[in-house]
Amino acid sequence: MTDNTPATQRPRQAAVVPLDQIGVEDVSRGAAVFDAWLRDISGGYVNLERLKDVAEVLPVIGNIIALVDAVGDVVNLASSDKPDPLDWVSLGINLIGVIPAPPTMAAARKSLRPMLVLARQEGKQMLGDSLIEIIVGHLNATLLGEIDAFLIDAKGQLEVILKECADVGEKLINNTADAIDAVITGKLDSATDLETASRKATAAKEALRSDPSLVFENAFGALSDAYSAMGKGAANLIMRKSVSEPLQQKVLARTQAFRSLAPQLRSQLMSLTSAANPNSIEGMRLILESSSVLWHRRNPKVQSTTVKDNKTTQATRQAAKGETEAITQQEPARQAANDSKNGTCTSSCNRINFALGSESLDHTDFSLPGPFPVTWTRTYNSRLDALDDGNLGARWLTEFTTCIDVVGKGLVLHDSDGRSHDFPLPEKGKPHYDAVEYLTLVRTGGQQLVLLRGLDRQETYARHGDRYYLTHIQLRSGAGAMLHYEHRHNGRPVLSDINTYQDDDPTKVHLQLGTLLDEHGRLQGLWQVVDGTPLRQLCAYHYDDAGDLIAAQDENGAAWHYQYQHHLVTRYTDRTGRGLNLEWDGIGPHAKAIHEWADDGSFDVRLDWDERIRLTYVTDAHGQETWHYYDIQGYTYRIRHPDGHSEWLFRDARKNVIRHVHP
Repeated sequence: MTDNTPATQRPRQAAVVPLDQIGVEDVSRGAAVFDAWLRDISGGYVNLERLKDVAEVLPVIGNIIALVDAVGDVVNLASSDKPDPLDWVSLGINLIGVIPAPPTMAAARKSLRPMLVLARQEGKQMLGDSLIEIIVGHLNATLLGEIDAFLIDAKGQLEVILKECADVGEKLINNTADAIDAVITGKLDSATDLETASRKATAAKEALRSDPSLVFENAFGALSDAYSAMGKGAANLIMRKSVSEPLQQKVLARTQAFRSLAPQLRSQLMSLTSAANPNSIEGMRLILESSSVLWHRRNPKVQSTTVKDNKTTQATRQAAKGETEAITQQEPARQAANDSKNGTCTSSCNRINFALGSESLDHTDFSLPGPFPVTWTRTYNSRLDALDDGNLGARWLTEFTTCIDVVGKGLVLHDSDGRSHDFPLPEKGKPHYDAVEYLTLVRTGGQQLVLLRGLDRQETYARHGDRYYLTHIQLRSGAGAMLHYEHRHNGRPVLSDINTYQDDDPTKVHLQLGTLLDEHGRLQGLWQVVDGTPLRQLCAYHYDDAGDLIAAQDENGAAWHYQYQHHLVTRYTDRTGRGLNLEWDGIGPHAKAIHEWADDGSFDVRLDWDERIRLTYVTDAHGQETWHYYDIQGYTYRIRHPDGHSEWLFRDARKNVIRHVHP
């Protein structure tokens, strides 16, 4: 089971995403692909910044997402010895979203694009109800139109639309090739010419908007602005006085080959109007139309919102807004979702996170009842390298050992669930509120922070060096816990006592717990203390020379055992001796767990991450594959199940689920 299996070469995927989940960083990533290709084909002389100054102006409508995907398709076609026919289909779909004419259909074309991507992804003659429901919600959010009427209108316009797509696509290719040639052959290489060219006006200041009412006067300017939006854009390349003759010939040969795509593009796109072509856009439109008819038969009470000629129509259907957009390049997820808000599983059965590939463990050693109940649950997170020198072993913590690190000019909270959250360092008396996590951070003094968890719990942290340590927990009920740090190791405080109390009175001690340290400052165990005397040992811990926790004994004497490589857990056994094993794709804290299985072969799961979009393929022990799509914060918005049906989750700005479409 530990043998590495070669990665499956998967076809390129597109993500159909709730529009508000597409960020600047995603659009910028797509533009960066085009920039890298320009540098490669031109021998390093042309990038996006230079192209926008040199290339002939190419107007497009204000859909930067579709534009970025279209140039990405061009790069794929130009880089392939034998282009995939589906890449031409993808280019046609994306150009539909950017062509400027006819202008009265701009919004409709923008709406059609993600619908076609969904139909192409399904690859079947009939779409499921959940997908039609998503499409209906998308149209209501964009056009307030009836799906059947929309698809019938699209039928009559498809040939005209694709002809315009071919015109724009040819110009995109030829203008790019001409600009590269002009730079390489020295036709535009003087400082005066470049200064004049750089003053060309573009309407790309709104480049990161997806708004069909806008027009970008120059597509290349919009792409350049998208690339530089995340600080990626480079200054215009410094031209040498001349390009060597061998390099000139090499680059000119490349651009000539690139130009040969233009006539192919026209013939390929026009073939997409035929339903006889199995991958045609007309074929996809027919699938959408027939699926919609059947959906309406099964849902006869759904009210039409079509606007009738010369009549006033009031649409009273209360459907949650569900505008979507398609995109083929996304930045990887930056964090894991809050399990309690995700609305569906965020990880495998044994806690490999789908977004990050991180492994988490939660093991409880003892529980003591009372006004402030103490449940000592240890949490391991493979990404928690800030606690590699932690006093519970590398990358372990509890709700009583959470801390806040000072990092640069900001703060990082290492929370009890193993996730870390960035905060600015708040000014004194000015709170910072995290609406997603329901956390409020207040600076009450030069060396003290207060963290509010909703309305029920307040935590106080005191600074020592570059870390704030938890010193006090107060509950809304009046119960609380005082934490003391009488131990020291290498100049750092280490938890020594936990005293719980009630009635808002810390002198009314209910429970007293004490810690025992080893020679490396790590917790050897906790004891329940009564009248100053250790009464009962609650847990015991053992560590290896690398500082990893290798054995943990609970209050009943049962033990967990752990094995690691580079602080990444590779095997652990529960208190009955049953073992689980993990395989990783690297050795650093951001390594992903790609395979997990129990000793008896159960719970076998393999995970594979898409290279271009935020999508994880999860394969179970039976070979059934589930696709998990998620936003940059790790929150799921779509799950495609092994039977091909999908469920969707739409969220508000606080990541609360406001609409859940089941398969």
